Amino acid sequence: MKLDIHTLAFTLSLVNILQVLALGVLYRLNLSYHGIGFWAVGTGLCSLGFLCNYLRGLPGIGPYAILANNMLFIGGFLVIYTGVLRFFEQKERRGPLVAVCGAVTLTAWYFTFVHDSQSARRVVISLAVGGVFLMIARALFIYRNRSVTMSATFLCAVFSTGGVVFLVRGMTPFFALSPGSLFTPSPTQVLTYLIALVMSTLWTMGFIIMALQRSAFENCEAKSATELALESERAMLKEQQQFLSMVSHEFRTPLAVIDSAATNLTAVPPQDQIELDQRAAQIMRATRILAHLVENCITTERVEQGGFAVTPQETAIPAFIADIVHSTGIHAKDAVIVDCSEAPVTWHLDPTLVRIALANLIDNALKYSDDERALVRVQAGCGCLLIRVENKGQVIGPDEAEMMFSKFVRGRTVTNGRNVRGSGLGLFISRRIAQAHGGNVRFVAVQPGVTVFEIVIPELH
Repeated sequence: MKLDIHTLAFTLSLVNILQVLALGVLYRLNLSYHGIGFWAVGTGLCSLGFLCNYLRGLPGIGPYAILANNMLFIGGFLVIYTGVLRFFEQKERRGPLVAVCGAVTLTAWYFTFVHDSQSARRVVISLAVGGVFLMIARALFIYRNRSVTMSATFLCAVFSTGGVVFLVRGMTPFFALSPGSLFTPSPTQVLTYLIALVMSTLWTMGFIIMALQRSAFENCEAKSATELALESERAMLKEQQQFLSMVSHEFRTPLAVIDSAATNLTAVPPQDQIELDQRAAQIMRATRILAHLVENCITTERVEQGGFAVTPQETAIPAFIADIVHSTGIHAKDAVIVDCSEAPVTWHLDPTLVRIALANLIDNALKYSDDERALVRVQAGCGCLLIRVENKGQVIGPDEAEMMFSKFVRGRTVTNGRNVRGSGLGLFISRRIAQAHGGNVRFVAVQPGVTVFEIVIPELH
């Protein structure tokens, strides 16, 4: 059975129209994706080109159909190339594209109206189409991403194959292969139409799959992002609940002490000044605990919201350290030994924030010490101020110490039979304050039974 070229041209035109409809539906469903509309328009121009090919045998309009056929083909494929670039959010260079389309059109006009040559037209249009196909394949290969890797690679193979086929077709006249009459069903003519039919179907399917793959990938990523946000929200809510539970629990004890002491002062008046001083000291200790808790809570909020604004100023270090130790607690000045023999005279730092960080470390050292004593050693080294707070207590491994820098994570809650109270915020806040200065708070393993935490603060100017 012999295939009629008119029938093949009409079939190709009809198939391309169906492909235009499919791409048009795809465009309507994916308006946010650039480029799909260009694919539909480019395929529509190619469809009109095949229709003009069908009309080339009609008397009177044949030459004009030939010119329109060449214009529509090269224009359609250039529009498809533009669509590929737009799909990958790339910008086309319109000047060279218009120049190529114009050059092919002028050449086709010359070899149709001035010097009619079917072989010359074949060379021009085949080489031009083959070149554009390779440009499309290159764009698909270069700009593909992980959302459409497989479909883009498939399309790259389709257009690369088409490019090679058309380049070879364009070279046939140079090998003395006669194209024959336009509508002669020669093997070359029939094969060209069949290849065009198969390839146009393949690239339309490829474009549809590529758009659907991108949509599925983005939906999957959006779902993952939503789940991550929900998980983060749940973690934050859990953290807030934990925070509220901790605050209410930690605030209850000093408030109960204050209430009890105040009630006793009224119900049972002190017998002498010594008893009065003892009750007042009890209230003052509870008040200091409350103040420390409030200060940590407020500082934690500033940490979470990025509200730290370090304001460095020249600070007299020995006096600064002594003042922090004195204000830490009623008996801290007797329980804490301060060694500033190697300390610098002054240092640039934010005294308000460093006071909070060091007070937390001293408070922890006293609570977890076996003998309820601590040593604060201050020195300068490697361009940094080093403040070491150490005590004698249970052995802490480096991994356990690092975990204690996390929010709400505490060390052992019982030391020598004593129940150690705390919020699990001290080390977390201290490290953040040091990091805001460009430094750090770290655990230093010196010898068994001795726990050392060190604040490292570079000098700020």
